[in-house]
Amino acid sequence: MKAIVWVALAASCVGWADEATEQIAVEHTILRLNARQSRAAQFTRDADGVEELDAALRGPAVVPHTDEPMAASWPFIPPGMLPIRCARVRFLTRDVALADATVRGRPVLFVMKKDAGAWLVASVRFLR
Repeated sequence: MKAIVWVALAASCVGWADEATEQIAVEHTILRLNARQSRAAQFTRDADGVEELDAALRGPAVVPHTDEPMAASWPFIPPGMLPIRCARVRFLTRDVALADATVRGRPVLFVMKKDAGAWLVASVRFLR
């Protein structure tokens, strides 16, 4: 009887740890959208909303105020100043997740799809 309880407990912990790992992977994919040079690789081939996301990211760069010389702080941007920030991830299936985020303060919903072991953005929807 004790063995059954321990097996059930271990199985639930493994599932929780796996979901936590997947959540971190989804968040990292969204954070990589902040870097222009790696942005295109974060989308599925048939992703929609990419043009609207690019348009929202164009514009003046957000540079934090500091009293230090620019060379001392560049290129570091504090996480709170990133244009794209992930707020919450919810898994619909093992291979599909919804991520609530903001792009320059505007709420966005990312539909994420796991493809060949990597999480990619399948759709971008601005909510306002």
